[in-house]
Amino acid sequence: MSHSHNEKVFDPKNAARLDSPERQERIPPGAIIEAAQLVSGYRVADIGSGTGYFSLALLNSSTPPAAIEAVDSSSEMNSYFKKRLEDHPLGTRVSIHVGHGEKLPLGSSSIDLLIMGNVFHEFESPSEALREATRVLRSEGRILIVDWAIPADRSQPLELGPPYEHRRSEQEVKQSLIEAGFSAVQLHGGFKDSYGISARKP
Repeated sequence: MSHSHNEKVFDPKNAARLDSPERQERIPPGAIIEAAQLVSGYRVADIGSGTGYFSLALLNSSTPPAAIEAVDSSSEMNSYFKKRLEDHPLGTRVSIHVGHGEKLPLGSSSIDLLIMGNVFHEFESPSEALREATRVLRSEGRILIVDWAIPADRSQPLELGPPYEHRRSEQEVKQSLIEAGFSAVQLHGGFKDSYGISARKP
């Protein structure tokens, strides 16, 4: 979700995979909702929103966000997501932007919860992406990163997701969050082949 030359970026031609039953098993909407800890009136940023998988999980929750700012570098993905929102009763709460995590098209201190769903491993500069997250989050705002785990047994070929060398471990992400000034780092369960980590902006 960065620049067109970045080989780590997901190919929009595979968009259907992002909403497959397999993905719902790996990243259950219920686990996203639980980790998000939504509060009524929340403004959410969905970075690397793709087909809207994470945004739609939140919209369908019992405490849907007041607004979602969805950001993706792919116009194709954004068009796909826009179409899906046409028939959703809360579709008008979502604004879709072309942009990328290292330079967000969002105002400073405007967001309560920022989600990076399966996109953190794509960033060319994770520290820059976290600086931008800090900028757009309000004081006490939270970041939630869900991304591909690195299996303990690396001798097995990977069936899904990016190759080992593109993945970032839980420990690496936790350390990056701490170095970026986030606190209250928390791990969230319920994900298969992925991890969920949240933290709070001071």
